[in-house]
Amino acid sequence: MAYATKDGSPRTIPIGFTWNGSQIVVCTAKNAPKLPSLRRDPRVALTIDTEVHPPKILFIRGRAELDSVDGIPEEYLRMNGSYRMTAGQRAEWESAVRSLYDGMVRIVITPTWVKLIDFETTLPSAVEELLRRRTKRQRAERQRAERQGA
Repeated sequence: MAYATKDGSPRTIPIGFTWNGSQIVVCTAKNAPKLPSLRRDPRVALTIDTEVHPPKILFIRGRAELDSVDGIPEEYLRMNGSYRMTAGQRAEWESAVRSLYDGMVRIVITPTWVKLIDFETTLPSAVEELLRRRTKRQRAERQRAERQGA
């Protein structure tokens, strides 16, 4: 996730998230340094990608709303439930989380712009432009060769 820091400079951080069907939800500590920055400027950008080839990359821009909650948000428990743990490890982890946080802040991000690049049907715009230029250049070279051969 990227956001603007107190001095306006960009910052990116790795962050866990969950999708509720229309928004991205991130949960964080009430004292997280990103919160004052997001209160000042709620614009964020996220990049979600795969580790396979060809990569699939989802770019999201949106606005963050902050929702302070008592206890541990269900989204936090759900997003961390995807890690491989035995039932005992899970219970121990959840107990440790509940003893650490008296509450959290839900960062609810509503997308305002989304783009998928899958390198099969969509490419980065700069690469698409280079492909158009190459096609135009190759066409001109073929036409020149045809004229010279005629």
